[in-house]
Amino acid sequence: MIEPERFESAMPVHVRKAIAAARKKSGPIAKWYRVLDQRPWGESFVLLRTPSLPADVVGWLTGMAMFADDLGAITDVAESEGHSAPVAAMLDACAAGLRAGVSLAKHQWKRIEVLVKMQGHVPDALREELPRALVSESAVDRGVGLRLVQRCDGRKVVERARDGSDGKVRKRLDAALAALGGTAKADASEPLRATSKAELEVLWLARAAKRNPDDLDALLGTPWPAAWKAALSRVSALGKFSPDARIAAILPRIRAQHTSFGSGPLRRCVDAVLPKHEVAAPVAKPKQVNVDALWQALRERPRDLEVRAVLADALQAAGDPRGEYIALALAIAAGTADAAAKKRAAQLLSAHIDTWSAGIPGALRSSRQFERGFLTSVACKTDVAGLRDSLADPVWWTVEDVLIQCDQRRDRDGLDEVIVKLLETAPALDTFIERWWGFDGMAKVTGSFPRVRSLGISSGIDQVQLAAFPSLALFGTYGHVRHALEHMGGVPVLLVFDHRPLADSLAAYDKTPSVPELRLTQGRELDMEHHGWLVRVRKGERRAMLSWGVGKYEAGWLASSVEALVASGRREIAVAPPTVGRPVFDADAAKIKNAKLELVAEPLRTWRA
Repeated sequence: MIEPERFESAMPVHVRKAIAAARKKSGPIAKWYRVLDQRPWGESFVLLRTPSLPADVVGWLTGMAMFADDLGAITDVAESEGHSAPVAAMLDACAAGLRAGVSLAKHQWKRIEVLVKMQGHVPDALREELPRALVSESAVDRGVGLRLVQRCDGRKVVERARDGSDGKVRKRLDAALAALGGTAKADASEPLRATSKAELEVLWLARAAKRNPDDLDALLGTPWPAAWKAALSRVSALGKFSPDARIAAILPRIRAQHTSFGSGPLRRCVDAVLPKHEVAAPVAKPKQVNVDALWQALRERPRDLEVRAVLADALQAAGDPRGEYIALALAIAAGTADAAAKKRAAQLLSAHIDTWSAGIPGALRSSRQFERGFLTSVACKTDVAGLRDSLADPVWWTVEDVLIQCDQRRDRDGLDEVIVKLLETAPALDTFIERWWGFDGMAKVTGSFPRVRSLGISSGIDQVQLAAFPSLALFGTYGHVRHALEHMGGVPVLLVFDHRPLADSLAAYDKTPSVPELRLTQGRELDMEHHGWLVRVRKGERRAMLSWGVGKYEAGWLASSVEALVASGRREIAVAPPTVGRPVFDADAAKIKNAKLELVAEPLRTWRA
């Protein structure tokens, strides 16, 4: 509910008189006053569209109503219909409400910024309240505050607020001043940091607006946005700097990152800005490298880290962001990357993951895993034609684990030939899983595939067909453990996605001497990862392992698995605990008295023998 009393000390006299009359149910704004506890913005539209009312009266009333307008409808109407006369009073009302501590509506600072743009300047009363935006919990509000401070050169207001504050408020005002170049705390060489993408762009543009060459290392070292419109704003800002070779060096890479039709304005902007900075010091053209030959070398040696590193250098020289990502990913795997490098790698992957895995038909986004710069694990739901057409794509050359799902029977005609082609040509393939393909289809697969060490078939396979996989170390299937044990004797590790009680499955295993290691998960279908607990037991060992997979742990799940293991005579249990729901797990673990638990840090990978 709007309380006009909290604004009255700053109102003009005739506005207070109009409100006083409305309290007595008289005057032209009586209806507006009656709906203050309901929807004052609706009646505010009527006021904006009533030219006979004084503009400052309309402005104060609609400005107060903005504090209850979570949808921003008032400013939308004022802007779209061109009601500029009341804007000055609307801003005065906003400033009065801020000073009185009235709670703001959602995104109200953004609405205030709209009014400032309509007015053309920041009024003095509002300028004094801008530090409130800079210390907001909302990154969007802080971004608006920075833009408004820049617009009115309100740095001194921020400095005064900073001197009278402490704790989190002081830190946020320090950060704002650093972005504005107002304190010595702004390190000219350190990349900018922020709590959100939106705030980072505001900080970046605020620093760039100073056009200080000493700031360029920080600006150019800050991760670039994946969105082309945000990148366009940065390039436009760089165009206002004096000619500088550092800008000339980075612009081609930025241009190469944005190849879509929609990003044409960015490319044109780069083409316009680049010649200005190339004048400073011509940038040497990179030495021509046969990138195709390097990709071919990757196909021949897909796990060779030196090949990947050389390819990364060539791609970087060509302005391809993939090169930077590969180099960062290799450093992360080697343990030599710092936090900034890890963050940058995550940003690049998030921005380009769809492009870098586009060659896999029907790839499920959540299944895609990249290691050392390349896609290594993926599940795809596709048809035969899509899979066949994809096999020549280089994305397959580094895939180590793949799950293929073809749901419809009409999609399976010719699938066996396509699967054979995939098994023959994917040079790094270690794990192959099919789901809902069928026993008969597998029977048609002939040849020898020594690269495959882990095989998953949803419906079973016989010993003759297994001969096609001479290096097989793990076989996974869905169904009953007893049935799988009867048909899979001799496989070093048997993985069963079994929905039956764990105690029954363990009893069946203990009666069958032919499989050295059994893994059980309570999943209801074959998958890349297991949900809940994965149980590992070995023939002749009284020690077992529980490894948590995907999903949030819930109370009681540890006790039920331990009870089944103890009933089978296994009282020593290594446990790889969950990361989601860990406090609940810890509470459950403390209650276990009938077994010895040993917590281990490394979880068991479902399909790795």
